[in-house]
Amino acid sequence: MDVDKPLTPPGPVETTSTEIPSQPDISSLDTSQHAPANNNDKGKSPAITSAVSFPERAVSLDVSQAAVQSQPTLFYASAAPNDVEGFWTHFASNRDACDVVDRQLSLFSSYGSRATCSGSNDLKRIIVHFRKKNDLDTATASPMDSLFGLHFHAYDPQAIKAAEHMRTLVVTDIPLLLLTRFCVFFIDHHAYSSSLDGPHPTFFHANGSSRLDYIWSSPGFPAPGLFSQVVTCPYLLDRPFTDHQVLITVFDFSTCLAILAKSRLKQKKEMRTVFSYTSTSEEQWKKFTTEVDDSLGVYLNKQYTTRSDFSSLSLDRMWHALKAAIFSAAIETLPFHKVSNTHRSTYSPELSKLIAINKFLDRFLYRLTTRRPNWPTQISQMTAELPSHLVDLASLLPDYSIPTYSTIPLSGFKSFLRSQKNLVSAFLSTKFAQNLADSVEYYTALRDEHFSDSLGNFIDSALSVEKRSIILDRVLVVLDSTPTLLTDPSDIKQAAVAHFQSVVSPPLVHYHSIASFPPRWQKAYTPLPDVSASLYDPVLAPITLQEWSDVISFMPNNKASGPSKISYEMIKHLSGESLDFSLLLANTCLSRGDIPADWREAVVYPIPKPHDFDAQLKNTRPITLLETVRKCVVKVVTNRLSTILADKKILQGGNFAGLPGGSTD
Repeated sequence: MDVDKPLTPPGPVETTSTEIPSQPDISSLDTSQHAPANNNDKGKSPAITSAVSFPERAVSLDVSQAAVQSQPTLFYASAAPNDVEGFWTHFASNRDACDVVDRQLSLFSSYGSRATCSGSNDLKRIIVHFRKKNDLDTATASPMDSLFGLHFHAYDPQAIKAAEHMRTLVVTDIPLLLLTRFCVFFIDHHAYSSSLDGPHPTFFHANGSSRLDYIWSSPGFPAPGLFSQVVTCPYLLDRPFTDHQVLITVFDFSTCLAILAKSRLKQKKEMRTVFSYTSTSEEQWKKFTTEVDDSLGVYLNKQYTTRSDFSSLSLDRMWHALKAAIFSAAIETLPFHKVSNTHRSTYSPELSKLIAINKFLDRFLYRLTTRRPNWPTQISQMTAELPSHLVDLASLLPDYSIPTYSTIPLSGFKSFLRSQKNLVSAFLSTKFAQNLADSVEYYTALRDEHFSDSLGNFIDSALSVEKRSIILDRVLVVLDSTPTLLTDPSDIKQAAVAHFQSVVSPPLVHYHSIASFPPRWQKAYTPLPDVSASLYDPVLAPITLQEWSDVISFMPNNKASGPSKISYEMIKHLSGESLDFSLLLANTCLSRGDIPADWREAVVYPIPKPHDFDAQLKNTRPITLLETVRKCVVKVVTNRLSTILADKKILQGGNFAGLPGGSTD
């Protein structure tokens, strides 16, 4: 295709056929995500034009007829055995059921050779086929008593295959261009994020401009979309790669690990990052502050030329820029360690490394003394890794020097490995005994310290009180009056969402105005005539830099962060451009009366009640973790509202105990 010429829609095609081929319904396939749009031309119907005309490949008449004659026509039918109550009580396996179906349907002369089973659980189907249409109609007319009420229906495997193909379509399969003047209809109804400066065409030509309006993604794609943007195509060999702009959608993959099964987390050794704020030096915090400013500056300078451009940014893009800069700087500059989601190690790093060397020597000797088809490849890999393990061993064992060894002959090499294995095992026994003695001494001293400084911890230690936690790897629910244990992560997630949404019951009666309240409550909720609504105007006034800094400085430390993993400690060390940009984000939220989509996400942690969990969600209490920057913005609003209520003496009686200067006296 010549990209230098504007793409025009194909002209009308003359045809003598009176049939209009049905178009596949793709309205419910995937979520469409768009570039920003304006608010003009609402209500206009979109004009969709095909970007490229694909002519149908002509097939010769002889070839078509030969293919039809050589390919017999089959008429398929399927039945859902799980829809028949007690059906599987008559059969021990799928094959037994299919054999009985074969015997019953063999009465039809055109019946196929074998019935087959497809799918599982409620999607399980028994599929058969006939060579004559009248036999299919007779077999599907009504449930078959000879098969315990099993009812077959006409089944089109080609349609099923086409539907599967439609579910996997990507943008290259649907080359559509949407004219700029009609973009707004789609944006108003389907837009994911919008901007204040109008839509961005992705292609310009002599007759106007156009844009690629859709980005298609799989329905089961685990990462939520953040925002879409149009950018200039990068250069390749000092030339533009194409004359089109590029429509990019940014996805957030930070929550993907939350949907993985526990077995996979353990097998793949997935770990989470924990920052060590207590061991962070002042110099490291300075590097963090500088790195955040640099990262944010690079992003903003690349995307926008002047500071005034920031006001047109969507809230999602502003938050994404700030979040990415803070977290990337934290990884680069702050000390952190990896913590397993499934295992807690009680050994020191040196002892853990010694255990790893011992296991390596065990595996090496096992492969040298046994025979497997793939052993030679693994033996050569382990031979190459051996020197690095010996270097680690020399750093751990005092007075140890790496001996000279040779892999030839094999018996001598095995003797060398056994000697090293015996040495490591003996040293490990000594270290394990020392580690046990050190642990006893440490916890004895810690208990004495708690006896004088923290009686609560001392009592917990003396009574061997365990710090209980909950791992949601299984949930017991009641389905159709039957207790069911859920172990699939997606089923557990749905059950948890349904449970925690119903923890607080919705109000039994919804009132849309004060006039619809019962008389008792109308007086309580009617606005006081002596309190002017203008008193609350300062609540949404622009936040000053001093007010923003004061609120951040008063936020507590050592608190769990939200989904982005950005903590109060990180926010407190922002300065310069990053602090100004966070203030701009907060003020934009107030002025637009909206928040980024990410701020509507939260992490719910279930903590145990005093009694046992027993895999029941009713035995848990939820703790919700929100974004820390969002909580800072809310704190500004609540501080202002509290000041107004206290200074203007709006509340009366004992209703102001939580306000500045108030008490319960």
